[in-house]
Amino acid sequence: MPRITLRAWPWRFAAAVRLPALGLLLAGVAGAQNVTVTGKVTSEAGQPIAGANVSTTVSSQVFGGVANANGVYSFSIPVAVAKGLDAPISARFFGFAPVKSTVHLTPPSVKMDFVMKADPFRLTELVITGVATETSMNKVPFSIAKVSAEKMSEVPATNPIAALAGKVTGTRIEMGSGEPGAAPTIRLRGSTNLGAGNSSPIILIDGVITKFSMSDIDASDVENIEVLKGAAAASFYGSDAANGVINITTKRGKGGVEGEVQVKARSEIGTSNIEHFVPLNQHNPYQLNADGSFKLDASGVRYLETDNIYDNPFPATGPDHFRNQLKTWLKDGAFYTNNVQVAMKRGNTNFASSFTSDHDQGILPMRTGFYRQTARLNVDQAITPKLDLSTSVTYGTSNYDFPLGDTGVWFNLLQAPPDLDLTYPDANHLDVKYFPKLPVAKGGGLRANPLYSLSVLNTEYNRERLLGSAALRYRPFEWLKLDASYGTDRSNTRNNSFRPRGSLTDAGQASNGSLSNSANNDVAENSQVNAIVS
Repeated sequence: MPRITLRAWPWRFAAAVRLPALGLLLAGVAGAQNVTVTGKVTSEAGQPIAGANVSTTVSSQVFGGVANANGVYSFSIPVAVAKGLDAPISARFFGFAPVKSTVHLTPPSVKMDFVMKADPFRLTELVITGVATETSMNKVPFSIAKVSAEKMSEVPATNPIAALAGKVTGTRIEMGSGEPGAAPTIRLRGSTNLGAGNSSPIILIDGVITKFSMSDIDASDVENIEVLKGAAAASFYGSDAANGVINITTKRGKGGVEGEVQVKARSEIGTSNIEHFVPLNQHNPYQLNADGSFKLDASGVRYLETDNIYDNPFPATGPDHFRNQLKTWLKDGAFYTNNVQVAMKRGNTNFASSFTSDHDQGILPMRTGFYRQTARLNVDQAITPKLDLSTSVTYGTSNYDFPLGDTGVWFNLLQAPPDLDLTYPDANHLDVKYFPKLPVAKGGGLRANPLYSLSVLNTEYNRERLLGSAALRYRPFEWLKLDASYGTDRSNTRNNSFRPRGSLTDAGQASNGSLSNSANNDVAENSQVNAIVS
């Protein structure tokens, strides 16, 4: 289902609150309390590299900043932490090999410039999937693909799995039914049949192993995605990872400018439609009169040709003319996405938050489509120079008024007689719009009129999703790292369906109606404790 999109590009503003009357005094105090590290990041050709991340680790605390449009970066380190130490410093940017150096932290400021070399094969990029700690790609003994937020933003998608389409070699992703809100199917290894058994990889979101629908997760919140396709996934994550691993990391506000609030907003609006329809036979096996109309017997049933070959055209005009029922009833549907992100880095604290509101009307008549709202909050806090805590919470709700995976409407329209007006298909029941039983004389009887169920059936499907994780890291010695983490994924669904008393069955008979309510509460949890000696 292609999308025609009008996109408002993301915008950003940064705001720093200052007290004008005390400006000079505060500046003097800040200068005495901090060591400012500044410099410029350029390519070998001397061009500034905007967005390059420069960081250093001092006393187990990470400090850093992002280069601006001129390639200039700047960040501050408290004097009490710097202590005149020699600290490692590095510059990284997508598509370039990282550059490492050492800086002597003496107040009030230190300058360090970087010249970065292009690395088109990204062999020096760091990965975390399938390894105990961050490791360069050229040092891992298995195949890992990494997709950054910049790469995903080139072709925006509604969820992280759909964002991988066309970006990872050997990965097969299909949208399946194409319904709004339906999660895509993915295969990394094993059977390539998208409908064969359970061949899906395990998916981690900020360390939480998720078992539920990925359609609740907003792709705009993702910082990067790592895909582990080899059998090594099973050795690190267990037998559940025999079909591969997809590790999703959400944005955490680490790359911002010290003390400044960053706000990004993105809106997208467009339409969904069907680009290619199923080709249909536009001929029939019935005998025709000289004027092109169907030859009927006394009861109104059409005469079949003796050869029973579908080679006679439908009448060009009149009630029996040919119509493609799919093109007649399936409509273009509007969709929109609004996303706002707020992030800040200040001292030992990073936070990133976002809110997203989506609506996809879909193409079915008499249905409003899929609605989703998602909120996220990530916080990192350095408690002491050797102890830090990270938390992540994502909460989302979604609702829609059609059963996901139900293709009955599509096939009923596909197989409905092409010479029949489905609004009033039976001349004997003109008092009932979309009468469900199609006349046998016109080839009906195989399937009911799908428009009747859409007009009388009231359905509501609601899903509530909560993902939460917490990780505690302790470094008692330079050679020992301890970390513990806990994650939970909760999905609550409420489904309601109502068919009024007196509504008709597929056979056109009055029924007693129906009412159904169902609820499911699913919980998945995982925790781990690691000790890393280096």
